[in-house]
Amino acid sequence: MENSPTPQKPQRLLYIDLYRGVAILAVVGIHVMGALPSKLTVGSLKWQTIAGTGILLQFAVPAFLMLTAFLLTRSGLKSFDREKYIRTRVVQTLPPYLIWNLFYTWLIPTKRNDFLFLVGRVVIGKGYFHLYFLFLILQLYVLIPLCLPLWRKNPPFWKVALGTILLTLAIYTANRYLFRIQLIGSVIFWYTPSVVLGMWLGSQAERLREVLDKGYLSATALAVLGGLVFLLLSLREMRHLSVNTFYYQVGAWVYATSMAFLLLWGAERWSQKGDFRLLVYLGTNSMQIYLVHPLILLWLKGAYQGTTLFTLLFAFVSYTLGAILLPLGFAWIATRLRLAPLLYGRG
Repeated sequence: MENSPTPQKPQRLLYIDLYRGVAILAVVGIHVMGALPSKLTVGSLKWQTIAGTGILLQFAVPAFLMLTAFLLTRSGLKSFDREKYIRTRVVQTLPPYLIWNLFYTWLIPTKRNDFLFLVGRVVIGKGYFHLYFLFLILQLYVLIPLCLPLWRKNPPFWKVALGTILLTLAIYTANRYLFRIQLIGSVIFWYTPSVVLGMWLGSQAERLREVLDKGYLSATALAVLGGLVFLLLSLREMRHLSVNTFYYQVGAWVYATSMAFLLLWGAERWSQKGDFRLLVYLGTNSMQIYLVHPLILLWLKGAYQGTTLFTLLFAFVSYTLGAILLPLGFAWIATRLRLAPLLYGRG
């Protein structure tokens, strides 16, 4: 979703957009599952299938953050012009963030609509629920240049992994016992494992294939283990049962970070071995889909209330197509009206 640096090699652009294409489908899938008919018996097979699928797709946002950290670090280590960086990153991202917050706030008013409250929500990344990603990207733009000196030293992976684990545990402990930030999902440090992994991979761009091939088996094992913990505890939470929040969060971090690594490995490895034009196209338009698809699903939610298998499948297909095709159509119109740079931060 992030307006990333243009890779110098066409094949890199292909695997990056393939990665984005899969990730944006996961984002849409999360919200489609949440929009499906809700009159299902909690704990039933259909309910568990829909809820479980939505849970397992939640690697999507950390995956986008890892990719953004990867691209920015790789580009920054090659050359870094502070003025150009601010102009092409922060300045391009702020207008879409503010415009879409204003649009969604106007279209979907909250219970409390006083000006200062709404401004405060935007400042902390909670103007409208899905726009927190752009807020995270803005924070990442600030963080990456500060970390470039570290990656120029080319630290070994074991030091990076150990430091990441200790830092992540410190952040979790500090928030639980000291800061107690309720909207912690809008703070970039909550995604430390994915962000640090992305920055480290960016520092290893010259031998990326080697690094990915060495790590994919370990990442697969961690994704299965972390995913199992995250899935089981998330289902318990959705049934309002007691959950150990530490195990839950560790499972989420391990699963999402491992899946992001595997997605990059798969995209890099298979982008030249098959016809993935549709996924690549979705990847190049991932920001356009991301910004508009929740509005489409808000309109469609409740259109089907049946609980039969046919009704659920029909709702899933129609919601998914609507959440992808309508934003693409809107993006086409915005491009023709020359509004795309303002609305999406890119032409």
